[in-house]
Amino acid sequence: MIQMPQLRIIAGGMCCSVGYSAPAASAAIRAEIDHFHETDFVGAGGKPVIGAQLYQNPLWGPERYTWMFERVTQECLQRLPGIPPQAMTLILLLPEQNRPGINALWAKQTVNGISHSFHRTSRVFPHGKSALGSALTYARALFANKQSEYALIVGVDSYFQPETLNYYLNDDRLLSGDNHGFIPGEGAGAVVVTAVRPGERGVRITGVGIAQEEAHWLQDEKVHRAEGMTAAIRMAQAQSGKALSGYQFHIGDISGEAYYFKEISLALTRCFDEPVADFPNLTPASSLGETGAAVGPLILAYLSELMTGKDAPGRSGLVHFSADSGYRVVLTVEY
Repeated sequence: MIQMPQLRIIAGGMCCSVGYSAPAASAAIRAEIDHFHETDFVGAGGKPVIGAQLYQNPLWGPERYTWMFERVTQECLQRLPGIPPQAMTLILLLPEQNRPGINALWAKQTVNGISHSFHRTSRVFPHGKSALGSALTYARALFANKQSEYALIVGVDSYFQPETLNYYLNDDRLLSGDNHGFIPGEGAGAVVVTAVRPGERGVRITGVGIAQEEAHWLQDEKVHRAEGMTAAIRMAQAQSGKALSGYQFHIGDISGEAYYFKEISLALTRCFDEPVADFPNLTPASSLGETGAAVGPLILAYLSELMTGKDAPGRSGLVHFSADSGYRVVLTVEY
């Protein structure tokens, strides 16, 4: 059996409402700055929907997706001038094709607008925020089988389509005065990863845990006990070889809904091998809003900036993602 390698992040890019580069966006998130404001979309009672939109961008639809993609991809390529795009496997993460407001042709149109040519092993995963687990698993398999040396993982998403916003408004999932929901956002994130080699420093992904939560958001028959998240944490831990108490912080895609706060709290309680005095929870969505398929690469790009700095929350952390469909992804990261 081929052993799956650990991964090292060697470049990152960010494009979101608080910054159009990884250094700018990371500084804004650390400073707890947001760009939430009234949008042109109308919600309940005729009030404007509060959102985290890009600024000074007149494009919409797949053209907006391609613009964000090019922005973060170019940032990564500029940091790696010695590696041509043709040597990189592009793994593109896009929204679920069955999400209201997403045209089934958008994935193809977005890809057709890309200006660079990438390695023949490139793939698209239109699975929303849960696609990160599939992307990392695919990258590790490519590296293990010597089919590629570098993978450029890019996530792009936007909640600013009328059908999308109406769907979540009708389901009472957007933040309002009397509802603990999320603030819709948009953006793109990118990271270039490669297999870890002895002696090389950098932010490393040491474990990838994937599980399915049966008591997920889209059903109301089963009692939610965070069994999927618990299983994903334990799987990532087992790969990293470190107990949960050895990590110093956790960070994830939680964007305001109580269901997901309760889930991670319960899962952590079940997984800790011993009591810890402090285990801070970092929530980038407090600055970015809900960014869907972009959130995984955005968080990894953010960590590649954050964990190498003097104000890092720690040198090892737990990263977690939860999709409405029940798909759970957990990563262990170290620097």
